[in-house]
Amino acid sequence: MDNANETRSSLPTLLSALFRKVELLLAQPSSVIPVRYVQFVNHKVQTYSYNNGNPQWTMSAEPKVRAIPEWREFVTSNVLPWREFIDCRDAVLNARAGLDAERFLVDVLTKVMSSQNGIISDGVIADSVVAVHDDVNDAPVRWKAVVQIRGLVLNEESVRISNDILIRLPSATDFEFEDLGIVHRSMSPVLGNGYPTAVVEVNHSSVGVNEVQRRCSQIMDALRLYRVGSILEIKTNWSSSSFTRNWFCGTLYGPRHFSAPEQYTISNADVGPLSEFFQRVLDRIPLQFDGPAPVDALGVALSRYRDALLQTLPIESRIALSISCLEALYLKANERSELTHRLSQRAASVLGAYGYLPPKAYRELTRAYDIRSTFIHGSPMNEDQQKGADELCRAVLDYARVSLLMFLQSGGSDEKERLIALIENALLDAKARTKLMSRLNGYPVPTATRINSAEHQSALTSSSA
Repeated sequence: MDNANETRSSLPTLLSALFRKVELLLAQPSSVIPVRYVQFVNHKVQTYSYNNGNPQWTMSAEPKVRAIPEWREFVTSNVLPWREFIDCRDAVLNARAGLDAERFLVDVLTKVMSSQNGIISDGVIADSVVAVHDDVNDAPVRWKAVVQIRGLVLNEESVRISNDILIRLPSATDFEFEDLGIVHRSMSPVLGNGYPTAVVEVNHSSVGVNEVQRRCSQIMDALRLYRVGSILEIKTNWSSSSFTRNWFCGTLYGPRHFSAPEQYTISNADVGPLSEFFQRVLDRIPLQFDGPAPVDALGVALSRYRDALLQTLPIESRIALSISCLEALYLKANERSELTHRLSQRAASVLGAYGYLPPKAYRELTRAYDIRSTFIHGSPMNEDQQKGADELCRAVLDYARVSLLMFLQSGGSDEKERLIALIENALLDAKARTKLMSRLNGYPVPTATRINSAEHQSALTSSSA
């Protein structure tokens, strides 16, 4: 066994011995821990209720003074000269060349005693030893993101999607905070994003925070696709078991939005379908945090669907974005003529497989395309276009949602050309129709009711007439 492996195998033993000695030092009556006093305002919830997505609360603001132990000063004054500390420092340095081992260990002891208020239990020692081992070896660590969102209403206390994803009601503690007497952004609907209607808790193991950010982004998009919902991220509290990679931890506020125009409700009846949905599509959702990337039909479509849901825009702009999403999915790169008919007919053919009436879908998509053309040419909607525009927008958003989920499950952008060709052939050939229906049956979409092939063809014939 080489020296590095011997060092790594002995590091947990050395760390345990160091923590035990610190524990004994803290227990001595003669130990003096320096403190500083900080004045702050404690904003505490006095009354709280939640009804159909509307939390209501009253707050009290109480000035306080807190004695904060100076654990770093205590560690540097008392622990640095110990043989146990020096042995740990040397073991860490041998295991991870280039790491400032002394500063690292001081940070570890300071953070552990600060988070535990100077009480070091067996469990704390075990967790800390594992965390140090993971940091020294650059191994995956546990991250937790608590995301306050709008646009999703719960009829239950909580809904568990998987072992790592929980959606729950906001609680009183989600609204409590401490500051130096300044108005807190997260509590002001005018300055911030308003109040949360639900909270999503995400636990994820990864080496770096970027992977967790990507996972949270996929979860938000999945919730926007389960049903049409303007799922807004108000703020996220990040925490990690790591001592060296927790620079990102704290509170991160989402982009400012003033409303969530589309929202939906989930209950216990959604637990099974939502869990199955996440298992099926979550890993297929394109990532947002990979930097510049080649133009990709599915990524473009999802981005436009997301903008239509989240941006504060006039209704004609949201309709135009929804149509643009569908264009990215159903139109080929070199097509320049009969775009309205091609898009509406192809989309209606697919939507018919998911329980939507193709003639109705065709008419609504044609009307929405007309509004889109008026808008991008710089003109306002006329009086006829304005009638029922809100309902039309919701319908086209739902068509975009269903189409996105179908393409996500079909193999994404790589399958786009072949899928469009199959849809075109299905308009003319019975065997192709059977093949299309069989394929779409393998791409289930939540909240959509299927109709059989004969009904689909009958409705489609009506839409083509």
